[in-house]
Amino acid sequence: MNDTEYLQKLVQVARLYYEENMTQQAISKKLGTTRQSISKMLSEARQRSIVEIKINDVETNLSKAAQRIKEIFPIQNVTIVPGHFNDDALARKMLAQRAALYFDDLCREGLHKIGISWGRSVYSFVEQCSESSLLQRADIFPLVGASNQAAAYFMINEMVRMLSEKTGGTAHFINLPLGPLSPKDYELFTRTQAYAEILDQWQEIDLAVIGIGAIGNLKHRSYYPGESELLAEDSANIIGDICTHYFDLQGRITETIGAASMIRIPFENLAKVKRVLALVNGTEKIDAVTGALKLGIVTDIIIDEALAEGIIERLS
Repeated sequence: MNDTEYLQKLVQVARLYYEENMTQQAISKKLGTTRQSISKMLSEARQRSIVEIKINDVETNLSKAAQRIKEIFPIQNVTIVPGHFNDDALARKMLAQRAALYFDDLCREGLHKIGISWGRSVYSFVEQCSESSLLQRADIFPLVGASNQAAAYFMINEMVRMLSEKTGGTAHFINLPLGPLSPKDYELFTRTQAYAEILDQWQEIDLAVIGIGAIGNLKHRSYYPGESELLAEDSANIIGDICTHYFDLQGRITETIGAASMIRIPFENLAKVKRVLALVNGTEKIDAVTGALKLGIVTDIIIDEALAEGIIERLS
C-alpha cells in the first residue's frame, strides 16, 4: 500500500468513526483488520491533521460575548441565554425562566421596592415567577399608566397583581391613564392626589424590570392606542423606547409633543433606580438595545444569544 492509498484509508476510517459513529470494533470488522489497528489509524489521522477536534465551549463563548458588551456599554451585568430560536414565544419563555431566577437573586440583595413595565418579555417573566419568601415585604408598582389595550401584556395593573400574588408582595395599582393625553387632560391628571402618590412611589423604587421596545420593525411592534399617531409627529430618528420614553440610536431621549403628555415614570426617576433589569430577545431589536444601553440607565440585561451576537457585530 503506497502513501496515497494509506492516506485514503485513514480518511475512510476517520469518516466511519467520526461521521457515521461506528465503533472501532465495527470498523475493524468491516475492513478486516484489528481494533488496535483502527485505534492507531485514528490517532495518526489526528496527528496528520486529517481530523481536527474542536470543542465549542458554549459557556466560555457566552462569557466572552457578555464581557465584550460590558466593555462597549456602561452596564454592570450581562446575561446571555444560550441558543438560537426560530420560535419567538419559546425564546421569550427561555429568557423569562432565566430572568425569574435572576430576579430572585436581586431580591436577596435587599431590593424590595419593585417597579415593572409592560410588554411581552416582562409579561413572560411575570408568568415564570414563583412564590418567594424574599418578597413578602416587597411593594410592587407599575411604571406606566393604565392602557385600554386588550392584549394581556399591556394590562399593567393585572401584571402587578399577578407578580404580587405569585411572589407574596404587595400590589400597588395605578388608576391613571397612560395617554397620550391632551395638554389640558395631562395637567388635570398630574394635579391629582393619585398622581402625587404614584410619583412618590416611583421615587422609592430600587429595582425596575423593563422591556425594550423596537420602533423600526413594525412586524414585531404592538402599538398601544394612540402610539402610531404619536410617532407620526416626529419619529424619523426614534428606534426604541423604555417605559414609553423614546430614544434614538445614539442613546438620546427624543420626546414628541404627544410623548411628553404620557403618564409614566419620569426618565430622571428611572435613571436614579439602583438596579434596572432589561429583558429582551430577538435580532429585530439590535438597534433598539444598542440605543437603550447608550442611555446609561440599564444596569442589568438578559438577552438571547442571537441578539448578543448581533449587537457585537453591529458595533464591530
